[in-house]
Amino acid sequence: MAASKPGALTGLVHISVAYDPRPEAVGRPARYTGHWEDGKVPVRILEEGPGWDDPDDAVVWGRARAPIVLIRTGPDETSIYSAGTTRATRRADGTGEPYPEWPGASAA
Repeated sequence: MAASKPGALTGLVHISVAYDPRPEAVGRPARYTGHWEDGKVPVRILEEGPGWDDPDDAVVWGRARAPIVLIRTGPDETSIYSAGTTRATRRADGTGEPYPEWPGASAA
């Protein structure tokens, strides 16, 4: 589902590493997927990302759409980073511990 980019950044973007469970995928470089959502309840997906080989390219795509960009590089919460212009926290209301900043987040 595609949407026009608004004039002001809105919502949030989720990016995650896409695991390929097939044996022939072992040793291949990681691939990243993501989507932009409106940040409301119920959630409405505004746009699906095209997929990326480089996570920093995914961050650039996310930052063009939303102030909050979350990137997950592994299977649990310890692998979630905040990569947007607004630092994401563990709770949607902005409370809780902030996620660690994505390396290079200020430059992406």
